Amino acid sequence: ILLFTDGVTDSRNTNGEALGIETLKTILKNVDEKEEPLQRIFKLISDFTAEHFEDDTSLICIQK
Repeated sequence: ILLFTDGVTDSRNTNGEALGIETLKTILKNVDEKEEPLQRIFKLISDFTAEHFEDDTSLICIQK
């Protein structure tokens, strides 16, 4: 289960495009189960936004 604030999906790249839920879903599909999911997800979001966040960005991952 992944919980996140709207700052994640509202994050924008250098072209002003929002990350959005569909891009977040794609990011989640690309996370290897052997990786630390939060670190990988946050890295991919940081790459998308060029590490520029205008809003709070919080992620909580609950794993079995």
